[in-house]
Amino acid sequence: MGKLKRSADYIAEGLYLSGCRYAFGMPGGEVLTILDALNKAGIEFVLCKHENNGGHMAEGVYQRTGSISALLATIGPGATNIVNVVANAKQERVPLLVITGCVDQDVESYYTHQVIDHQKVFEEVTKASFKLSAATADMVVDKAIKIATTGQPGPVHIDVPVGVANEMVSPSLDSRTAKPSPMSPAQGSDLLYAKELLANSKRPLLIAGIDAMNQKAEEEIVRFINKHKTPIITTYKAKGIVPEDHPLSLGGAGLSPKSDSIVLKLISQADLVIGAGYDPIEMRDSWKNAWDINKTKMIDITATISNHYMHSSNINFVGDVASSLRTISEGVHPANVWVGGEPDRAKNELKVAFRNPNEWSPGLVISMVRSAIPKNSIVTCDTGAHKILLSQMWTCFEPRSLLQSNSFSTMAIAVPMAIGAKMVEPEKTVVAFSGDAGLLMCLGELATVKEKELPIVIIVFVDDSLALIEKKQRE
Repeated sequence: MGKLKRSADYIAEGLYLSGCRYAFGMPGGEVLTILDALNKAGIEFVLCKHENNGGHMAEGVYQRTGSISALLATIGPGATNIVNVVANAKQERVPLLVITGCVDQDVESYYTHQVIDHQKVFEEVTKASFKLSAATADMVVDKAIKIATTGQPGPVHIDVPVGVANEMVSPSLDSRTAKPSPMSPAQGSDLLYAKELLANSKRPLLIAGIDAMNQKAEEEIVRFINKHKTPIITTYKAKGIVPEDHPLSLGGAGLSPKSDSIVLKLISQADLVIGAGYDPIEMRDSWKNAWDINKTKMIDITATISNHYMHSSNINFVGDVASSLRTISEGVHPANVWVGGEPDRAKNELKVAFRNPNEWSPGLVISMVRSAIPKNSIVTCDTGAHKILLSQMWTCFEPRSLLQSNSFSTMAIAVPMAIGAKMVEPEKTVVAFSGDAGLLMCLGELATVKEKELPIVIIVFVDDSLALIEKKQRE
């Protein structure tokens, strides 16, 4: 029998062992034991001005370090305050351990003040939800972290009754079980067919998405496109997975009608599309069946089985993007591709469409800031009219250097994400682009910026309107 510990200590120690160093949120009486356990385990608690912003700070940490963080909220209104950011974490593929405090089960049978069913609240917006019991506290946190960090990462919720958090128990696990190893494509007919498609392709094109970035597949993607001279398009979240000054990079796409008219035309000319961790959750509905499966073959490499029906594929490998690309490419000799120069023409058209303006405008602000700050700066972008322009104009030289919400596309994320990023990389220049409405939604976190002494540059586009909504109203 191991040493007796509080259930809350198992949660904190499990998080620390998984690489977690930060927890964000606002405390309440129901989570004070957890707060104490986090502190004892060496996890810094960052007090936010609104619980929702804490989740965005946690994403800023994850995007720059790859480490999971915790989001802490108390019973009732504290828990419901974070529903938006938890839903965002699920769609943005961000691992997050969501911890809420609640009353004990026997108290719940007669006490109703602030009491709601937290598990039902979070059922739709998490990968899993657990009610903690003292006897299996270490097992539950181990399971929760595995679920949060494997496959497509996402949030997992643990509801912790006050009495359970304080209960002293022995460990139920002999040891923490290992994570599964990355998968390569299955041997046999599918792999042989994929090699055949690649070998025979005269116009291959690769689309990289968020799962490739989460799996850190950038080196293998660069090697693959260099070998096979394959042009690459990324989603906005995956910008920089190949440096965007690379001759084969066409930058990010998926939300701009101006960009899509050029990029989708090129895709229609491809005879092979390779999806490298491509998740169409980031794309507008104009990307539904963006290529004719009867004329254009597709090899889809995904973190989970594709069930979105935005496009079809001839082969779907489920697993690790980097090892899949490496195995498919092995033994396939480079061919003479795109002899008509179509990707270069598309790239030039994109340059013209989003060239630096001469007159004062949001585009000029973006180009001026890009030229004024170091290449390896971190930029965060709020949701709004400026996001599409920034995502098209901003040149990324490394992945995770332009941080945004592009799947759930929630507002008020630029400042809190910048806080998280600056905390873990204080030596980097961090710039947050926000609209005036988005900034007002998280204005309180300017106090957090000051309290943490974080020199973040905040650029606000002020037009006194919800510009995208106004545009659609006028249309």
